[in-house]
Amino acid sequence: MMTISDIIEIIVVCALIFFPLGYLARHSLRRIRDTLRLFFAKPRYVKPAGTLRRTEKARQPKNDSIYAKYRHAFFPLAILARPFRLELLFLVKFGLLWAGYLNFHPLLNLVFAAFLLMPIPRYSLHRLRHWIALPIGFALFWHDTWLPGPESIMSQGSQVAGFSTDYLIDLATRFINWQMIGAIFVLLVAWLFLSQWIRITVFVVAILLWLNVLTLAGPSFSLWPAGQPTTTVTTTGGNAAATVAATGGAPVVGDMPAQTAPPTTANLNAWLNNFYNAEAKRKSTFPSSLPADAQPFELLVINICSLSWSDIEAAGLMSHPLWSHFDIEFKNFNSATSYSGPAAIRLLRASCGQTSHTNLYQPANNDCYLFDNLSKLGFTQHLMMGHNGQFGGF
Repeated sequence: MMTISDIIEIIVVCALIFFPLGYLARHSLRRIRDTLRLFFAKPRYVKPAGTLRRTEKARQPKNDSIYAKYRHAFFPLAILARPFRLELLFLVKFGLLWAGYLNFHPLLNLVFAAFLLMPIPRYSLHRLRHWIALPIGFALFWHDTWLPGPESIMSQGSQVAGFSTDYLIDLATRFINWQMIGAIFVLLVAWLFLSQWIRITVFVVAILLWLNVLTLAGPSFSLWPAGQPTTTVTTTGGNAAATVAATGGAPVVGDMPAQTAPPTTANLNAWLNNFYNAEAKRKSTFPSSLPADAQPFELLVINICSLSWSDIEAAGLMSHPLWSHFDIEFKNFNSATSYSGPAAIRLLRASCGQTSHTNLYQPANNDCYLFDNLSKLGFTQHLMMGHNGQFGGF
């Protein structure tokens, strides 16, 4: 049941969202109307002031052109009215980058800023540039986020269409970060006031240049102390001999390759390949049959999308009453997956080591299928799903 504080919070959040959106929509329509008038209206010429009578001079404005009529229209949010009015978008990006919500591409954003700041003498081309900047700015902002690209959206569109309306609403409410919405609103108000006296564009360009310098200078942290030898240790898993590529150091042998080298592209690719090679040799060995005096017991395997034990711990559900019904719990393992489809496939092939995402959709050995191995020992399979099985081809 909703309390009074919940209702007040909803009202405040709605006001923070719909007030700026309504303000923006209202003045955007007005600016679009004025822009169309600028393009299609016929210019009017006025006689020189000396040819007018005294009474006509008093009624005559300083400049009767249509440009002067709409030039001083108050529209602080107009990204079409002045050059680089997309500076607010860059300020929002900087805030999201500082909070860790953005995969910022400094060079692309610097090129986009240069496109907006490039001097254009003709007024019509100046306006046309800002119309072109709208879709480019939106696409670049989408590219800077962690959201899926157009190819992923098109390929997974049928699965998203299978979501119920209630689930989509719940997903949207959990996806929106209300604190960030409030912070963006505060940034908007601050920008409206400060942009009247301060050239925000100068600070935006300076930050863009600084971010690009950071990428050109390399990582912003020291990977190794000066003068110390760098040791790169890799293993092939199990009891295989370790390979040491260094001037000195002791090898490390284990089921997973050691992560002691600098995080360069070559080292990361080598570590990943060694990991897959090590996992390819791993396989659970099942007995041919259970002992004659074995007591019957049941195995329950729970698969909740891509939910992991770490997620359950983070949600504070490790002490849920459900877990008290089990005599033995197996929870020290890694599913190494990102969403429901690969999670289910990795669970079905749990008798073998991890494979790459691409190899998940390739045929596997029969010994890799966990439930088939359990069936050979006399276990009867029973399946229960919390959905109709249509989503993802379950």
